[in-house]
Amino acid sequence: QIDNRITNDGYDSNKADVIYRIPPYPSKTLSSKSTRENFLKLICKDDNTPLKKKEIEKQVNDMLNSDMIEPSCTPYLSIINLVKEKNNEWRFVVDFRAINKIIQPQSHHIPRIDSILDKASGKLFYTSLDLKNSFHQLTLDKNSRYLTGFPTYIGIFQYKRIPMGLVGSPDFFNHIMEKLFSDSNNFVYLDDVLLTNDDIDSHIFNVQFSLSKAYNLGLKFSLSKCLFFQHSLKYLGFIICHDGVKPNPAKTKALTKKAILKNEKELRLFLGTANYYRKHIPSYSKIASILYDTINNFLWTDKHTAAFEKLKKAISAACTLSPPDPTKQYTIMIDASIQGIGAALMQDDRPIAFASRTLKRSEAMYAPVQLEALGLVYALKQFSPYIYGKRSVVLTDQNSLLSLMTKKDVSNILDRYKNYIMGFDLDIKYIKGADNTIVDYLSRQIFNINLTSTYDKFDDIFPKVSSYLQYPFKIDNFVNYLTDKEKDSYLDGKITIRGKTRIYVPQKIRFMVLTLWYEHPLLGRHTAFDKGAPKFKDIFHWPAIDNDIKRIWSSCNTCLTNTNKHTGPLQASVHDKRIPIPPHPWHTLSIDHLTISENNYILVVIDEFSKFVSLYHTTNMGTNTTISHLQKLFFLLGFPHTLKSDNSPTFIADNFKHFCHTYNNNHYLVSPYNYQGNAIVKRFNRTIRESLCIYNDRDINDIIFFTQYAHNFSYTTNQEGRHDLLQFIKSKITLSESDNDKTSSTLIPLPKDTVVYKKLVSAHKNDAHYSGPYKIIEHIHGDTYLISKITQSNRATGPTEKCNARLFKLAPRALQPSTLPFDIIQAYTDNAQDDNTTMDIKLTLNIAIPTLDSPTLNLQSLPNPRLPRKRGRPKKNSVQPKNISNTKIVSFENNANRKSRGRPRKDKLD
Repeated sequence: QIDNRITNDGYDSNKADVIYRIPPYPSKTLSSKSTRENFLKLICKDDNTPLKKKEIEKQVNDMLNSDMIEPSCTPYLSIINLVKEKNNEWRFVVDFRAINKIIQPQSHHIPRIDSILDKASGKLFYTSLDLKNSFHQLTLDKNSRYLTGFPTYIGIFQYKRIPMGLVGSPDFFNHIMEKLFSDSNNFVYLDDVLLTNDDIDSHIFNVQFSLSKAYNLGLKFSLSKCLFFQHSLKYLGFIICHDGVKPNPAKTKALTKKAILKNEKELRLFLGTANYYRKHIPSYSKIASILYDTINNFLWTDKHTAAFEKLKKAISAACTLSPPDPTKQYTIMIDASIQGIGAALMQDDRPIAFASRTLKRSEAMYAPVQLEALGLVYALKQFSPYIYGKRSVVLTDQNSLLSLMTKKDVSNILDRYKNYIMGFDLDIKYIKGADNTIVDYLSRQIFNINLTSTYDKFDDIFPKVSSYLQYPFKIDNFVNYLTDKEKDSYLDGKITIRGKTRIYVPQKIRFMVLTLWYEHPLLGRHTAFDKGAPKFKDIFHWPAIDNDIKRIWSSCNTCLTNTNKHTGPLQASVHDKRIPIPPHPWHTLSIDHLTISENNYILVVIDEFSKFVSLYHTTNMGTNTTISHLQKLFFLLGFPHTLKSDNSPTFIADNFKHFCHTYNNNHYLVSPYNYQGNAIVKRFNRTIRESLCIYNDRDINDIIFFTQYAHNFSYTTNQEGRHDLLQFIKSKITLSESDNDKTSSTLIPLPKDTVVYKKLVSAHKNDAHYSGPYKIIEHIHGDTYLISKITQSNRATGPTEKCNARLFKLAPRALQPSTLPFDIIQAYTDNAQDDNTTMDIKLTLNIAIPTLDSPTLNLQSLPNPRLPRKRGRPKKNSVQPKNISNTKIVSFENNANRKSRGRPRKDKLD
């Protein structure tokens, strides 16, 4: 009868249920482990409303008619509930949680779903059987029925068949189903039965034999839910076929269309469902780690929204896993990074399973060889059902892992890993990192970008633009806009302007092109107009392109919310704060550590002349780690003349001082509380943080590398462009006039012995704001000085300290040495006037004062008021201006600075 129902499209069944009225299978027996008195404390009251009582009465009568329940007087009662289903029908449920505590469980091993899928995939024919009211088809022993009682307002009843929710019911039911359908090609997961075969004849016999056994036992199937003789079908939320296993789109569609999560309950439900398909999603743990971190403290931000959307896209694009072949050799590919570990089980270059997880807090401090060994141990634990007892190949890009098995003296961590690895039959081989892209994606989430062909493969970056350019379009109006010199040639959307061929972009897609370029991590990178526009205009051109670029890029919402633009100039002081330009490239390097998070730091090294930057991602700020990175950089590009850094413990350590002395580097430490002294590297630290905020959903290593690449190969104010590193090292970079005006200036140094007051940075508003006086001992560098405090005896005693001129306030003239230059006095006078302060300066001058009847005084003829101080007795200086008649000479003396012997003279008016 079944043979006649087979068609090319499979079995077309009628929507009806076939019931076999045969005596049921042997009954289940329950044994209690508690007394009646102890159980009475667990009984709850009936809280059903009158509206539900009518529905309860209806369903109780139906169960009585089907011989499922019977009246009872048992004292062991459980409360009933009605649950609303999607079709607005009520499901009758008995809450057996209290009674389950006193029933002795009967355990049976229920197979894992992934194990069933691995064994069932790869077949040619499939048939699925669905039992109707599965648990209710098995009877309950008469001596155990009293434990299943439940009260209603029409009486007390107890079950004659196995109810849902009773402890041990799934185990007992699955045990009976496995005995019934015991075959290597048959699989049972509770009431879902799957029959598989590789040929049609075997499959027909298997279906006939299985149905005949079910018929003899009186089991009932829901024929509308059964599928016969299919080449692929849906089973346990997946689609299995000859090619392998993949998630069921109907199931994942509910996840991909999920709206933004509102509370912790929705987040747990979403992650629990998504975790069911994690075996098919590469780098699942890395993508979902941000969502898992906010489970216990629910706080939804933009980064959670980005991770949520990315996880939904990964679920919708989940790959198909091939069925494993036990007769062939398995290949395990592993990779580890500080973001996580990943592994892939392959067979004939086809994926069998993926596995990945994030690192624990202690594991993030591991060395590379320890991380790689941890990744191998994790892969072996995940794939042990496939590879245990079989010869397998392990591919790793960590060469030191190969010698781990032969070394005798290893650390405790590696020794534990080594002992576990020795329990498997493995052949560990080395593979280049470039060839290990599958698991490298699992651990790092790499971006599919080819750095060597940023512009060459234009079709890959902007497919929509290429689709427009592959068809001829009219650009007559655009050609008329150009001058005669610019109208050289145009063909297929490409025009030649000023000797360079560019692509004309139609008006319809200009916004899209500008947006794609600006958001690209290697091209626009959300940079300013002067850095991103020149590179863009080398490829594209259209009328008024600069206005469009400024308008679209300046209105980027991501930049407006994540960047911190400088709003204005700093307050001016006595000294010019402009940083002097080094004489040539690689002369002065500024270095600093940028803290991202715990165990995540970036060592920033930038050349102050060319702004060429080198970034290194580290897990600590130790001196040895810093020296190691600097040595690699210096041996590659050469040794600089000066290193400039702050006063962090890393840079003031003895090891770092010895390192600078060994390689003849002048190490300059900026003064405390003076961030402007190392302003270039501090400004670039802000650029890195902006990139981390903009691309927060990507791997930190990729963000660092892309930021470094885009900065070094972009246009800057002091060079026309960097094409490669060798050209940068060999050729001197020409500065533009605008850049010279901005960064170059001549500092006016304060002379030695100048008396100053130092500003107290942490002073309370009610306390004194300055301390002193201090005397300048030495001019160290730029606007940094070595000062010492002056005692009452006018001596500089006590410990010396470094201080920036920004914190200085000059002492009055009376406290200054007489050799203080006039330009310093004048600068201080101007500054004092701005601060509403006064200063009395008296100079000994002899000038001619005209009388009322004298001609107008020529001010240009007056002598310079600066008079050098000489040793010995001061002379009486009398200046007689020429060509001035009828004038009187007045003598002004500086009594404070006069140090002549004896009684001072009285200067009379001539």
